[in-house]
Amino acid sequence: YFSHRWPRLLGAEQLLDAVCHVTDLPATFASLPRGTKATQLPAPDMVSDDFLKAVGQPERMTVCQCERSGGSNLGMAIQFLNGPLIYEKIRATDNRFRKLVDAGLSNEEIISKLHLAAFSRPPTAEELNSNLQHLVRKEAEVAAENARIDEEIVQLNAPIEDLRATVRSRLLIDKLQSVPEEN
Repeated sequence: YFSHRWPRLLGAEQLLDAVCHVTDLPATFASLPRGTKATQLPAPDMVSDDFLKAVGQPERMTVCQCERSGGSNLGMAIQFLNGPLIYEKIRATDNRFRKLVDAGLSNEEIISKLHLAAFSRPPTAEELNSNLQHLVRKEAEVAAENARIDEEIVQLNAPIEDLRATVRSRLLIDKLQSVPEEN
């Protein structure tokens, strides 16, 4: 998307609205009602939004459309790879993806619904297969990482268990020594 060879298909406002639509989480603009779309913003100076600025929203100092940048830049890439807007929408517990998972849908159904929300069409067989393969790889990575963490926990708990056994033994000895002897 950020290659200089590819034309940008969406302006900053349309791009933000698309992200909000796909995640099913509307943007919030401080002085405007909830659910206001970025394409409905009356002027950039009414609402300052870092995402919109980074992906090319013009300052509108003139009425000329030439103010809008058509190129891609590092700021745009950072917004998509590590920016707070995308991060917060992906992490939100009430986004479209989490709602689909909570509904108990299969991976195929979730992929199809997300694809439909993003592209207004179901995925092709190739796209669906590619996404499913990606899920299998990620599930394997998560399982391997969980196994590594479990092993690390076992190794960290071993000295603690040894220490507990030593303390219990000392306590037992102390208790036995405190019991008076029978005459």
